[in-house]
Amino acid sequence: MPGERSSPFKQWLSRPPRPHGAIRFDRRVSFLELFYDLVYVAVIGQASHQLAEHISVRGAVEFAIIFGLIWFAWINGSLYVELHGDEDGRTRNIVFVQMCILALLAVFTADAADRDGTAFGVVYSAFLLFMTWLWYSVRGQDRDRPEFLAVTGRYVVAMGVSAAVILGSGFLAAEPKLVIWAAFSVAWFGGLLIVRRSHTVLVSARARPIPWLNGSGPSQLSSWAKLSLVLWRVWFRRSATV
Repeated sequence: MPGERSSPFKQWLSRPPRPHGAIRFDRRVSFLELFYDLVYVAVIGQASHQLAEHISVRGAVEFAIIFGLIWFAWINGSLYVELHGDEDGRTRNIVFVQMCILALLAVFTADAADRDGTAFGVVYSAFLLFMTWLWYSVRGQDRDRPEFLAVTGRYVVAMGVSAAVILGSGFLAAEPKLVIWAAFSVAWFGGLLIVRRSHTVLVSARARPIPWLNGSGPSQLSSWAKLSLVLWRVWFRRSATV
């Protein structure tokens, strides 16, 4: 039957995300994820190009703020795929949607601290809303695991509020807008560090800690932070020589 033949394909496209605790310790990074990271390299390159042309204390501060926003977006997208993605069509479509939003974000990144701040804020908030929906879909998989519902619920609410804050701040003047964006990055960075150091958050039913929380797995927040700095240095130096 045609319907029966298409059933596996539909399942491949609509398979739900992995629930919390369903960790694959033998998971390897796919080529699509590497391509996904290259999009972030392009976005960071846009931000650093502006700094290379106008080196100053203010320019460095503005770059640090924009970089913080980009870093947080990268952490969110990478963590979702690492913890809840799969080798299926749904995960690939999710990654492609993120890449499309990020490609549009790169258009407005170079001058995000000035005249393109509104457009940057709108596109960035769209990315956050998309990630909010993804994390909410994960929460739906945890209905029978109450130990995860509270943590995931707070994260989904925080993501939704963040999207609204970024969207609203994009219509403000440059100074207050940058202050809000800086506070946003610092708050989320501090929050992720708190979660990173907590061994009681997001554990499996057998009390087995998730790798990226206890530092024993391949995906560690400290490693991502270091890689972010490496990407910044490489693209900053390249832009400075253009």
